[in-house]
Amino acid sequence: MRKPQMHKNPLGCAISLTEYNKTKKLPAALCAAGGVCVFISLHIEEEFCSSYTQQVKDLCALLCSKHARILADVSPKTLEIFKMSSFLELKQTLGLWALRIDDGLTPQEIADLAKTMPIVVNASTICPDDAQLIVQSAQTSSNPLVYAMHNFYPRPLTGLDSAFFDECNDTLKRLGMHIMAFIPADKVKRIPLREGLPTLEHQRTLSPYVSFAQMNIRYAVDEVFCADPEISSHEQALIDTFIQQDMLVIPAKLRSGYEYLYRKIFTCRKDSPSWLVRFEESRRYASDQSNGLHCIEPFCTTFRKRGCITMDNKHFMRYQGEIELLRNDFPADARVNVIGHVDEHYVELIDLIGRGTRFMLVPAQ
Repeated sequence: MRKPQMHKNPLGCAISLTEYNKTKKLPAALCAAGGVCVFISLHIEEEFCSSYTQQVKDLCALLCSKHARILADVSPKTLEIFKMSSFLELKQTLGLWALRIDDGLTPQEIADLAKTMPIVVNASTICPDDAQLIVQSAQTSSNPLVYAMHNFYPRPLTGLDSAFFDECNDTLKRLGMHIMAFIPADKVKRIPLREGLPTLEHQRTLSPYVSFAQMNIRYAVDEVFCADPEISSHEQALIDTFIQQDMLVIPAKLRSGYEYLYRKIFTCRKDSPSWLVRFEESRRYASDQSNGLHCIEPFCTTFRKRGCITMDNKHFMRYQGEIELLRNDFPADARVNVIGHVDEHYVELIDLIGRGTRFMLVPAQ
């Protein structure tokens, strides 16, 4: 299991000009923190109108006032619409941080641009030889990093699978590229389908926090964006805690009498087997609560489902007090009490707890 990489930047966001014109609302995360990376597209023909360029300029000016880093998806059509002679002029006029070039330019033209500004390529479609050309060109500039961003997929069943995602990312990371990808929101989803905008298909129905944690730990993505308009404040708070405290936060429901385990920092024992998480500090916490390991009576010794939190009772003798979090289903054992379970919306987090990973149980909403 990879150790979580902590992002210096908060979760990025995507802004649709069409959606923004309807609501005039910016994502809450953008308003709350500076330095957020914002993805906008500047070549969607359905949005072109007589006031289009002014609308874009106004939006970019507002984003710059929020200290956002603006990443614009562009094509040669963008230069036509804005009546500009170069992408460098476009970047400077709109206050853009970087450009994502999807099509319309040759690899050599993109490589030449990479000498003058941060460039983002399509991570899912670029071939390794072209990627290497662009990286080598960027390394001669003052902005040596090249980014590779995956698409988001509005239509169900068209998102990427994990194997292909890993294959693309491993190739591009070996060349020195930083990987970007998208996760869906839970509160407001983007028109017209409103079925989420994930990069990975299996994340379409997952909580944003679980998706973000997976992108960070399982896939080691360098920068993650929410493609939909709005994440709930609860999910955003979980994401913020994960970033700031360098640990997984696991929403759970503990039985009465075991609430003292909430918000304590636990560590997954380095010798934990693959089918469960052993709490390194468990017997110490149990001892603190019970003034000794002599009174953990058997109760709720039921079938143990994936996601259950258990504590060994007195029938395990001197081993009682051990707390475990189960990745698999197990039969009932008279020596093991079920003291709680991970909230069903966050069970996938269990698979992200690696050996030596720090984590915390918090009350589920």
